[in-house]
Amino acid sequence: MKAHFFKIVIGFLFFIGSNSVNAQYQSIFGSTQTSWNIYSSELAGEFTDSLVVCCDTLINSKSYKKIEYYKFYTTNNPLLQSVIGFLREDTILGKAWYFTSADTNERLIMDLSLTLVDSFQIFNMNSGGGIFYQVDSIYTKNGKKNIRLNIIPNYLNGLSNEKFTMIEGVGPNISILFSDNNWPIFNPYLLCSYKNNNIEYQNTSPIHNGQCSSFSTGIENIYSNNKIKIYPNPSISELTIEYKNEISKTITIE
Repeated sequence: MKAHFFKIVIGFLFFIGSNSVNAQYQSIFGSTQTSWNIYSSELAGEFTDSLVVCCDTLINSKSYKKIEYYKFYTTNNPLLQSVIGFLREDTILGKAWYFTSADTNERLIMDLSLTLVDSFQIFNMNSGGGIFYQVDSIYTKNGKKNIRLNIIPNYLNGLSNEKFTMIEGVGPNISILFSDNNWPIFNPYLLCSYKNNNIEYQNTSPIHNGQCSSFSTGIENIYSNNKIKIYPNPSISELTIEYKNEISKTITIE
């Protein structure tokens, strides 16, 4: 009887220990809604496009989240109308992979298990493919683990001077699009991300100043001068309008 009790205790302790070792990272995906507002600068002007998780799909026995553009923005960039993205993650290892219908090569876009002695391979960010960059900083911000690489994307050099950073529960700070060699977006930058209709991440760039939408038209100036923020975008239930750092009204969409 004593021996049997001893085996049960050992088994219970082993169960606890194994789960503490395999602690999960925060998921990139929300339980009900996930989207990213991504800024890009092209010959035609400036655009803010929203990538939205629409549904689950199975490809080569792997589970992906299907990513679509919010149709409002595709009117400014028709090339995006036929492009679909596919994103999967491993929350145990803190890794995420991405590919699209424009570039079917799946590539690792985030790895939170890296240490200071490691490097990470980046495709298509700095007019070069498959280049390894060293991890130069690991830190926690807003309860999220950040892995920063010793590289500033060329289109941010001299502007925001932000180094490439992988953010737990969010993805890369220049958006999940950077690795696609055939993607019709240049110079991607993550403005904001949303989960479950709440802001999960806001940029800290001195150029965008935390804004979640940026355009080359007068709209951008109105946002910056009057300090208006509207989020989440897109939304299927509620919109919050923030004016001069005070939340003024929440609108319910029916």
